Amino acid sequence: MFLNPRAVESAPETIIPKIEKEKSSIAALFLESSAIESYLSSFISLTGKKMSKGTHTPHNGVEESIKKMGFNQLLSITNDLGVINDNLYKKLNNFAERRNQIAHNLIGIDLDAIENTNEIKSLVSIGLELCKSLSKLHTEMLYSLTEK
Repeated sequence: MFLNPRAVESAPETIIPKIEKEKSSIAALFLESSAIESYLSSFISLTGKKMSKGTHTPHNGVEESIKKMGFNQLLSITNDLGVINDNLYKKLNNFAERRNQIAHNLIGIDLDAIENTNEIKSLVSIGLELCKSLSKLHTEMLYSLTEK
């Protein structure tokens, strides 16, 4: 994807004030997205350890491959491994799609429009609930590894 040079030139006048205006909501949205990606990456790594009964540390190449995966790949793999169920998969996929709509259209979003700020805040609330669900799953997976 190529950036529009005019969009880059106008970034200080367009993007930065928007982020400043809604900085807590937008920042929270992007932090949640990063946290979700980290959980998904960790699930894949931990699943490898669980399958080998915790005695094997995945090869650095595997860990490096996980770091290079995109959100959709991580999501699909964790679902295929059975770490997350189909319902949670759908919620995470929907969150990612809505987050991408915001992230990829940030320049054009009118943050003075209440429906846009409400959409962002609603998505932040959804992201928080998803992070809580993933945190619980992560804790359970860690406990199951220590029990063996």
